Amino acid sequence: YGRKLGLVHVFSLLCTVVLFTILLWSAWELIQRTSFQRMVSLPFPKYYLHAAVMALAGVNAVVAAMQLMLRVRQMIRS
Repeated sequence: YGRKLGLVHVFSLLCTVVLFTILLWSAWELIQRTSFQRMVSLPFPKYYLHAAVMALAGVNAVVAAMQLMLRVRQMIRS
C-alpha cells in the first residue's frame, strides 16, 4: 500500500502543479487582453482581479512544486 499510495500522491501533486501553471498562464493572457477594460459592477479595471488570481496561482504552483520535490526525494531515500 505504501509505495502505491506514494505514487498516487506524486501524481496528484504533479497534476496540481500543472493545473496552477495553466491557470497562471491563462491569467497572464487575460491581463494582457483586458488591461484597460473597466468592470461594470466594480470601480476598477478587470486586470486587477486577474492579477490577484495570477499571484495566488503562482504561490500555489510554487508550494505544490516544493511539496512534489520533497515527496520525490522522500520516495527515493526509502
